[in-house]
Amino acid sequence: MINITNNINASTLFEACGDMGITIRGDRYAYASTVRSLNNACAQALLFNNTPEADLKPAIDSIGRGIVIARSPLAHIDNIPEGAAVIEVRNARLAFARCVRIHYAKSYCLHNIHPSAVVEPTASVHDTAIIGANTYIGAYSRVGARTVIAPNVTVYHGCHIGADVNINAGTVIGADGFGYEQNDQGGYEKFPHLGGVIVEDGVEIGSNTCIDRAALDNTIIKARARIDNLVHVAHNVIIGEDSVVIALTMLGGSVKIGDRAWIAPAATIINQKSIGSDSVVGLASVVTKDVEEGQTVMGTPAVDQAQFKAMNQAMKALLK
Repeated sequence: MINITNNINASTLFEACGDMGITIRGDRYAYASTVRSLNNACAQALLFNNTPEADLKPAIDSIGRGIVIARSPLAHIDNIPEGAAVIEVRNARLAFARCVRIHYAKSYCLHNIHPSAVVEPTASVHDTAIIGANTYIGAYSRVGARTVIAPNVTVYHGCHIGADVNINAGTVIGADGFGYEQNDQGGYEKFPHLGGVIVEDGVEIGSNTCIDRAALDNTIIKARARIDNLVHVAHNVIIGEDSVVIALTMLGGSVKIGDRAWIAPAATIINQKSIGSDSVVGLASVVTKDVEEGQTVMGTPAVDQAQFKAMNQAMKALLK
């Protein structure tokens, strides 16, 4: 594991918990110098336990003078050792993530722009952005403040990457979409892709994902969307704010995904379909019709979850 060290006291960590924090039990000035899982605890570590009313004694004993972030309600705790603390929160996993992200996580890149990276002269990269080894930033593209682009990423020409974006290794943004028109001889002639890709603020994109440029307008990934590894996003797609698209998903051309939608692994959504806000597309589903807001669909072809379950029950009855 990465060796993460930083001495942070309980009061400071409680502030980082934000609206998750309830109270500090024990020593407010107890500090944690590293972060660990419950199964790999050590002295002066920061741990978390997200099970309400869990027995925290083994965790407290294992850290000595460290800190445990624990989900409320807490089981009765006797005699928290001097120099140790328990931070009671509403969601320990989320609170722990905030504390680690703010106070312990750090970039291991020694350069804002690695010497092996290529940034075209007409591209714009913010002074606080980090560009990893062998990454390419194309002409007239822009990269915003505090954005981190990992090694071996390709950002083609004319793409706009916002602030606080995280793009992992091997991803390609802005390649031409797969667009052809058949001629009278049965051959396929390429449709020019003159649009761009806009990745708004706070987006995270996994490794080896491909996001194609639009034909004439823009492919748009809206603010705080989360895209996993090995996802294909075709030309003219729009992915809404706070939406999640998980690994091996294929989004066909001009698909529109609403805000806060959840697209499960290996889903396929065919061209020009609309996925409503707050909807769910189930594991390995093939979507051939629009999905309404708040609807959950499953299966191949995808149908409403109530219909999917009824069909499964009917099939089981036929097999008896």
